[in-house]
Amino acid sequence: GGGPPPPPPPAPASPVVEVETTEGEKEWLYPNSACCPRLADLLKSRRAALRSSKSAPLAALEERALAALGSDLAPPEGERLDFIALYDACTSRLAHGVGLPGHVTEELLREIEAEAAHVMAHLVSPTDVYSSDDAASSEEVLRLTAGRHLHEIVGHMEDMAGQKGDSAAGLRLYSAHDTSLMPLLAALGRLEPGTWPPYTSFLVFELACAPPEEGGGHFVRALYNGEVVERLPGAAGGDSATQPGGGWVPLADFQRALEPLLPRDFSAACHAHLAATAGRDPTSAESAPGLDDSSARSDGTSQAKGG
Repeated sequence: GGGPPPPPPPAPASPVVEVETTEGEKEWLYPNSACCPRLADLLKSRRAALRSSKSAPLAALEERALAALGSDLAPPEGERLDFIALYDACTSRLAHGVGLPGHVTEELLREIEAEAAHVMAHLVSPTDVYSSDDAASSEEVLRLTAGRHLHEIVGHMEDMAGQKGDSAAGLRLYSAHDTSLMPLLAALGRLEPGTWPPYTSFLVFELACAPPEEGGGHFVRALYNGEVVERLPGAAGGDSATQPGGGWVPLADFQRALEPLLPRDFSAACHAHLAATAGRDPTSAESAPGLDDSSARSDGTSQAKGG
């Protein structure tokens, strides 16, 4: 008779997925002032400007929000209501099926959202919604919030277009925050006044190569929550025979338009003002660990997702 059946072949080895983690003070996918002293100074001054420009309607909204929260949920006496933190807490509760806190209604939540979005726009948008005398620091804030992420994304695309680096990395996925998306949207000119990115919003950058019969060349487009972002930085005015439709922009033009927002050395940009104050060479300023200007890698499609 026949013997026992042969043992099954060994299962193939599972692919190894490397996961890199870092301490919170080194994170740069969101506006992290803990890793960038210059950003901390700029945000502090902008928040001070917000406090000094508090209007009567805003004071009334804050009073209604505090009343709806009740004494158990309101911030300690003497502390101002943080609309960004409040909106984040409310949307998190809704996402988990817990319901709104206290007596906060859907109508009040929409007002809280609008104020939170206006505050965030004031902090990161190059078009200041509260004053017009802060254009220089507006661009600098955007360079220190969205700039490093954009530098990495554009660098990956340039490497892919030039067949440099690990060309197999055709997809790069970043899991981040709504406060990561908003500076990126501001850099693209797509930050909508008074509107916070919906829960699980996402931003996709695509890189494509036109066939030789259509002139060749590499093109970029972006999609926000599945919709094409029209008029990306670098888009030509009017119709252009060299620029395909559907939101596509030549990679070189996209990179050139974003150049003012792409820090060559993020750590130096974060610490140069400290060196200048101390009368030292900016290149010798202390750097936050993990913030050296990393070399770009290849990329085909990049996504930033906010929760």
